[in-house]
Amino acid sequence: MNYTSVGTLWEVLSEVAWRIQQQTNRQIQIAWTDDFGSVYVADAAAAPDVPSEQFVGAYTRITSIDDIIDDLRATMRERAGGAIASTGA
Repeated sequence: MNYTSVGTLWEVLSEVAWRIQQQTNRQIQIAWTDDFGSVYVADAAAAPDVPSEQFVGAYTRITSIDDIIDDLRATMRERAGGAIASTGA
């Protein structure tokens, strides 16, 4: 299986989002987390089957870092079971 670890959910999310964006190329990449909050990226065609609760998003080179950050925040909120209050940001 060919995938890359790009960080964790407890790191600065803009840095993790930048790493995700750097992994993208002409093909669609997907990002997902494991049970420990590590974030991984792989080609959509070669990625493992990822449970929906671990799926972060699918990205191309033109996906903005802000969109990726929003997806990472949403993943954190879902994992926290609503314990993280939305700031509207």
